[in-house]
Amino acid sequence: MSPSGSWSSTLLAPRDSTCPLTLSSSRSYSKRAPLELLAQTLIFGGHLLRSGATLSRSLRDYAIYLLRKYGVRPSRRLGQTFLVDEGAIERIVDSAHLSERDLVLEIGGGLGFLTREIAERAGEVVTVEVDGRLVRALREVLRGFDNVRIVHGDALKVRLPAANKIVSNLPYSISTRVTFRLLDEVPFELAVLTYQREVAYRMMAGPGSPDYGRLTVMVQLRAELEEVLYIPKYSFYPVPRVDSVTLKMRRRAVDLSERELRLLSDVARCLFSQRNKLWPKVLRSCLLRSGVGEEAAEEAVRMCLEAVEVKRVRDLTVEDVVSITKALSQTLSLSSLSAS
Repeated sequence: MSPSGSWSSTLLAPRDSTCPLTLSSSRSYSKRAPLELLAQTLIFGGHLLRSGATLSRSLRDYAIYLLRKYGVRPSRRLGQTFLVDEGAIERIVDSAHLSERDLVLEIGGGLGFLTREIAERAGEVVTVEVDGRLVRALREVLRGFDNVRIVHGDALKVRLPAANKIVSNLPYSISTRVTFRLLDEVPFELAVLTYQREVAYRMMAGPGSPDYGRLTVMVQLRAELEEVLYIPKYSFYPVPRVDSVTLKMRRRAVDLSERELRLLSDVARCLFSQRNKLWPKVLRSCLLRSGVGEEAAEEAVRMCLEAVEVKRVRDLTVEDVVSITKALSQTLSLSSLSAS
């Protein structure tokens, strides 16, 4: 947690500022001050501007200032859009139920608005940010927090800590790949993750719905999901094209070996490549493409049919896909399967 004292970093400069301001008066603010207060407070040239100036009350203006200061033009390719709604930030962090015992991982530190709120409540925070210019901004916004470690690197490549909780507004461009990596490599108990709306609803979909697919199966297999918050696109800067949804994810125990998990991923990819067809027909085609002989493929499908009734792929439950995978693993000793 942060110690109390003077907030000494540069915050929000008026848009028409062209030179440092020198004022004789100053005032001490706690580093635990709310983000909205920080966005109202200007320390420029080492002095606090309190009177005779019109200060924005918006984190959006603070974000614009930081982006200009560090020469950042947000990239759609990198999914760079920053949550500037303090109410949404507080609800996200509240839902994680943080305490001093928690080691929290954040993917995509951005401008540090969410990071700061996490650091107020958690024992230790590790935030990963790929953009070096944003790392500099993070160091400014998080100055004075000795429980935050900033990792400059790609979240898909760097070594991730064994965090027990994850809180993150995931970059849109890598959200599904990061989610799979977190499920594979981080032994978290609870994750609170913000996704673009379409991805979140695909994860939460039920059998038979248009959004139901491989992503649904792979995530629901290993985690229980709960919608926490719907965030309109105008809560972000720059404004993205879509709204976002925050999900709470609790890890679920999985009764599958590592080999079976890899095979299940292939089975789900195979089956949902033709989601409107009957699953035995789709599975048989995938087995043949994987080099399984016709007789052996027929036998494998027959064994799978003992566990799961005939239905269209889109109507298979997560448990159905697990049963098909286990039957294949026992019948053919398969460790992989081709979907095309």
